[in-house]
This record gives sequence, C-alpha cells and structure tokens, in this order.
Amino acid sequence: MSKPVFSPTDRISQVIDRLRALSQISIQTGWRYCDRDLPHEQALDPSTWNTWTIGTLNAKDHLPWLKGGEVCWFSQTIVVPPDLNGYPLEGLTLRLALLWWAQEAQLFVDGQLVQEGDLFDCAPRLRLSPSAKPGDEMAIALRLVSPNHEDGALMKSVCHYEAPSSDHPPNPASSPTNSPSCTASYKPSNPTN
Repeated sequence: MSKPVFSPTDRISQVIDRLRALSQISIQTGWRYCDRDLPHEQALDPSTWNTWTIGTLNAKDHLPWLKGGEVCWFSQTIVVPPDLNGYPLEGLTLRLALLWWAQEAQLFVDGQLVQEGDLFDCAPRLRLSPSAKPGDEMAIALRLVSPNHEDGALMKSVCHYEAPSSDHPPNPASSPTNSPSCTASYKPSNPTN
C-alpha cells in the first residue's frame, strides 16, 4: 500500500496551520450580541452581557445582522489561558485581530473606546496586553452599524500571542528618517567607516 502523495502546497499549508495553532485562538464563537442600540453605560457593563443572545455563525463563519444602518452590539470577556497547545503564554504580547463589514465601528476594551472604523478601516489589530498573564481578563465590546446596501457582519476575531516587543516590527518600505525605531533597528552592531 502506498503513502498518500502531498503536493508542496499541501505540505506548506499543513505547516502554516500547525504554526497558527501554536500562536492564535479564534474567538469567533464566543460573542454574545444585542441587535438594537443601547446606551453606552448599559452596553459596556459586562454584568448585562449574559442576557444577550449567543452568536451563531453562518456558513462563512461570520456573525451577520441586517442591512440598513442597523446597530448590533457584540461582547465577550477574553481570559488568557495558561497555555496554547502546551506552550506557555505568560509574558507574550496579546493582540486582538478583527475583521468587520460595517459602515461604523467602535471597539471598547474594559469600557474604554480604543478604536473606531468603517467599511474601509475594517481590520484592526489591537494590542490588548504587552505581557499576558494566565487569568488576565479583558471585557471587549463592539458597536457595529450595518451598511445601508447590505447586511453587516463580524467576519473574523482572533487572539494572537506573539513574542514581546516594545514596538511593531519595522516596515522596510517606510523611510527610516520617519521612524526612530526603524533607524535604531537597522544600525549595524559594528559600524565601519
């Protein structure tokens, strides 16, 4: 009996999936929602969230709601687990990556507005903790307004655990003169004249 033959693309996809499993957790199934607008004080109070409906993913793994400028609040409390597939998470940077289809978006962490967006600014990657500790909790709330022309959707929500860093990785496409952190990161350790 012969072994199954995998193309190089299949092998690369398998490795990428394995690496993602070691550094990312999808939180798409953990959202509760309220499909009407609420006063911010009420919507941002985690003690009220248990009365909200648990979100159900559609066939595309999206959390949709009706078009026409309709407001939908999403909420969930993120708790840092002790490990991810056996690898400890303590001390790693925790980022939340989201993708929405909404004409207006507001993202709140622990009751504070930290990000706004729209149809064109729809994929934030927000640092929740520079140094995660197991058991840390963050109350996340999203206020999304559907486009007038089609249904809105929370399309993706993932927690990324990364090596600690004081800044984003440098972008070689940007000019070093515009970014002191880039300039510092590209200085040679043994400069020669």
